[in-house]
Amino acid sequence: MFVHDLGVNIITGAPPPVLLTLVWTTPVGPVDGYRMYHGTSPGTYLQSAGNGIPVQGNIWTSSVLTGVNYFANTAYNSTGESAKSNEICYNFTTAAAC
Repeated sequence: MFVHDLGVNIITGAPPPVLLTLVWTTPVGPVDGYRMYHGTSPGTYLQSAGNGIPVQGNIWTSSVLTGVNYFANTAYNSTGESAKSNEICYNFTTAAAC
């Protein structure tokens, strides 16, 4: 398994409804895809965007969510999945980072 840091950053968010777009730096090494994770508590991710379906490229736009949500992502290849990236927080009610 490979290890790297994915710097996830908010680049857009506009109310209502808010669609959050996240962008990250592509890690060094072979990457087959990415998985996005989000949940309503810090460090607790109840859902993987697309239920583990690959996210291609280095940009992802959320579905319409409500309240405060926390996001992280991973990269994966044939040897496994990386550790989760840094976590970001976004409040969909106020359309602002936490």
